[in-house]
Amino acid sequence: MKNISLLLNAILVIAVLFLFVKVYSEKPAVQVVSNTSKKEARIVYLSSDSLLDNYPLMKKMEKTFNNKRDSLERILQARDKGLKQEYAQFEQQAASMPEAQAQQAYEGFMRKQQELEKLRDDLLKNLSAEQESMQDSIHKNLISYLKDYNRSHGYDYIMSYQRGSGILLANDSLEITQDVLKGMKEKNDK
Repeated sequence: MKNISLLLNAILVIAVLFLFVKVYSEKPAVQVVSNTSKKEARIVYLSSDSLLDNYPLMKKMEKTFNNKRDSLERILQARDKGLKQEYAQFEQQAASMPEAQAQQAYEGFMRKQQELEKLRDDLLKNLSAEQESMQDSIHKNLISYLKDYNRSHGYDYIMSYQRGSGILLANDSLEITQDVLKGMKEKNDK
């Protein structure tokens, strides 16, 4: 019985050694091919925050947009103030008016209130569309400049870096923000 046990253990050891040699001595089925002839990608980045804060066209358009927005706000405030004064005057006179006349005056006032709200909504919609158009214009101008800029520099990628974006850390030597801003200012000054 003891001999049978030793014989079985010997056969198991031989089988395990055979499997070990077979599994680890075979060549891998998939060979990794390395191509050392590929060139390295040239990647740089722009700091979006710095670029937009110092972008000449952005500043100019922002100033125009803010002036227009402020002007529209003043117009709406003046009309709102006039409507409130008209309503206060109506309230003072409503007690001495016949009911039909008071009702008619109240309906006229409500119509003016609705017209003012519609005007406010229309102006805000137009202002929003203008802001979107301004952003599109800025983006197109930036991309156009970057295409020209890249013709002389030959980068494969120009990325955007912004705090809170997917890029957590970037090598400062790859940043071209100041160079791009300088070139854009020179282009705008011409």
